[in-house]
Amino acid sequence: MLPSKATTSMPSPTASERRVAPRFEIIAQANVASGGDSYLMSVRNISVNGALLDGRPQEHPDLTVGVEVEIALSLTAPGINDDEIVNVQCRGKVARIEPWTAQTQGGFGVTFEVASDKDRELLADLLGRLGDLPVTPQLG
Repeated sequence: MLPSKATTSMPSPTASERRVAPRFEIIAQANVASGGDSYLMSVRNISVNGALLDGRPQEHPDLTVGVEVEIALSLTAPGINDDEIVNVQCRGKVARIEPWTAQTQGGFGVTFEVASDKDRELLADLLGRLGDLPVTPQLG
């Protein structure tokens, strides 16, 4: 006998369960523009359709869930000279906000679409290079 819907509760999927593309740790910057304000933020990790940006929500009050943003990513990857920065233009929105606590660094999860086919190719090439790197174990 199957349980009734009234007594069954399914947990909502976690962020990692909702993701459809692999994320890569990266050292990069994002210039995030919203409503006339612009913020320079570090990129903690990135995928083909989103990124996690470091930042304290109280320092960026305009960046609330659902707000549309213009993002200019400045990235580099192995095999690219230090003076060769890849710039990718994106349009997106804030998907979630992670609060800054004593135990965790806060940030903003953003989803995005690249602005052009050229930007799509640049991002795909960079992520391909990151995907080819050997995985190093986390010490901890």
